Amino acid sequence: KIGRSAIPYIDNSNSFKIYYNGGVKTINPGFTNVYEATDNLVMYLNAKQLNVFDRGNTKLLAGICNTYYLGDSVLLYLDEQRSEYKVYYNGQTYTVESFIPDSVLANVKVSDNIVAYDNFANQFRIFYHGSIIPQEEYPVSSFSVGRNTAAYVDANKQFKIFHKGKTFVIDDYPPQTYTAGDNLVAFVSNDGYFKIFYEDSIRNIGFFNP
Repeated sequence: KIGRSAIPYIDNSNSFKIYYNGGVKTINPGFTNVYEATDNLVMYLNAKQLNVFDRGNTKLLAGICNTYYLGDSVLLYLDEQRSEYKVYYNGQTYTVESFIPDSVLANVKVSDNIVAYDNFANQFRIFYHGSIIPQEEYPVSSFSVGRNTAAYVDANKQFKIFHKGKTFVIDDYPPQTYTAGDNLVAFVSNDGYFKIFYEDSIRNIGFFNP
């Protein structure tokens, strides 16, 4: 599989290897059963052990893991031995949810560098640049995430956008459609206008649904 900085693969002898920085590194002989690559990370499972390869270094994250969400630079996972949800980001591991009932988080989205989710207390939370941000004290009805950006409709049906640590109230009414991308959000407002949020401002494109 192809990432921006690394190429993980299983060779003819069933050994798991990663091509990185002009050379090949053998990770293990025949234990890896799942692996994924993004721009910056390689995640792999040996049986149920979750590991990450980041900038030439490997790290064991969880002894037992069946639930994980991978982005370009973030990895959210459930450490089943400790019953904790954790995030790996920029070489560090952060615990984001430590009270785990007999279920997994049902509403989770991961983008390049953001994790957004409704927690078990039905509160909307965002993990961004190593911090857990208490975004809303009630669950959101919908949300979309992109690089540095999360758009959502809150419990009061207000349309809001989180961007680079700041939250903007865009409209008191939910949009007809919306999608978050890299540093922008495209949406059709409740009154039918196609708009784009970019650089902390709204660009009105026109009265149409693209």
